[in-house]
Amino acid sequence: MSEACEAVWMRLPDGEDESELAPLRKLLFDEEEQAAYARYRLSRNRIEYLAGRLLVKNRLARMLGMPPSAIRLIKASGGKLYAAAEPELAQRLGLYFNLTHADGLAACAFGRVDALGIDVARCGTEHLALTDQLFLPEESVYIREARDERESADRFGMLWSRKEAAMKARGTGLALAPLDCPVPVGTGLAEDWHYRWHTAQVGDRHWLTVAVGRAEDRDSIVTFAETSWAGEVGVLKSFA
Repeated sequence: MSEACEAVWMRLPDGEDESELAPLRKLLFDEEEQAAYARYRLSRNRIEYLAGRLLVKNRLARMLGMPPSAIRLIKASGGKLYAAAEPELAQRLGLYFNLTHADGLAACAFGRVDALGIDVARCGTEHLALTDQLFLPEESVYIREARDERESADRFGMLWSRKEAAMKARGTGLALAPLDCPVPVGTGLAEDWHYRWHTAQVGDRHWLTVAVGRAEDRDSIVTFAETSWAGEVGVLKSFA
């Protein structure tokens, strides 16, 4: 049976004054998240952390009928986040999700499938020196057969987003070596016996991939939708 998954992404603001973020944190974070936010030294990292919670909690708050700050997110042993709700409730409401952010963009995937991972990547030509360290021979050939270095970097980013999405769907993250995680080459929808990868180019040459485990959903459907920082902040404030 096929279940629809949703991938929502947004561009991050270039800079936000801390005095403007403080009321958002009060509406969004629990005590543990306030402490985690304070540990980030760079403003960019704080914005990424806040944006991820904003995407997830706005949607969970609507599903659960509770304020975002009352929603607690917990980490499994592999680092994957879950809503602290009864497993049956999570499955019924589609509370499985996964987060990613990179180079000015944040995204979240939602679905009724636990084996769900999302990753965003934007790679430059300087990354190409790492090709043989991160990719299997067939993958490396695909990267090098591009017309020029710019296209090679695009292919690098696309395949890397697939690898990370699959590792996150598996719940291991980078604890699994990239060379132990083969992925199909070529653009568009891709699949093997274990995962189906939905890949789209969004933002400023970012590659966004959602990996869905085929043991739970053999013919997954994923829709990609853009939202905005201002729109998400508006939704959050509506819970005040």
